[in-house]
Amino acid sequence: MSSVPARSIARACGAALLALLASPLVADSLGELDVAVFEAVLTHGLESDESMLVLDAVTTGDPAAIGEHVELARGLVGELGAPGATLDDWLVRNADTVTIDQPLDLPVSYHLLDADERAEIFAAPEPQLGWSQFFERFRAAPGLVRLSRVGRDAGARHALVYVEHQCGVECGAGRLVHLARDDTAGWRVAGAVLVWMIE
Repeated sequence: MSSVPARSIARACGAALLALLASPLVADSLGELDVAVFEAVLTHGLESDESMLVLDAVTTGDPAAIGEHVELARGLVGELGAPGATLDDWLVRNADTVTIDQPLDLPVSYHLLDADERAEIFAAPEPQLGWSQFFERFRAAPGLVRLSRVGRDAGARHALVYVEHQCGVECGAGRLVHLARDDTAGWRVAGAVLVWMIE
């Protein structure tokens, strides 16, 4: 039976510890950066006649299965000009969902739709009836917006967020949005790529 030298074990343990320390810690709630990115992406997407947004109160996770198509996603992120690290961080953070528990500073009013209210609106067996009830309740809203958690690079100069807009049985789209930050203007949308769309 061969033995492994103690020095090799110590080296392997040290490497594992360094990798653990270098990996991003993922908080179970939103932070200031997440809120700033949400505000930038939601403000960027507003139409001039919109006066209200309805946001899902819980982040999306990875509903478009981006993690199952990582190489394709890397290509899309590359087209956006976002660093690959933003996608890596996005995948880690979106393994779980969190509640949007921080106030957002937006130029329009917004409503956070929680699971109970969503279930009540869409309780009917016919999805179209649920959407009719949604638009009856939220007349000024263009639909339901869902946001993923925010992936970022190590220097927090680039961010990646998945934004989904649902507006009916045959109406909706999901996009990956790249945002860049500069010290004076803050976060701004640098580009977006369509992941899916129903018309």
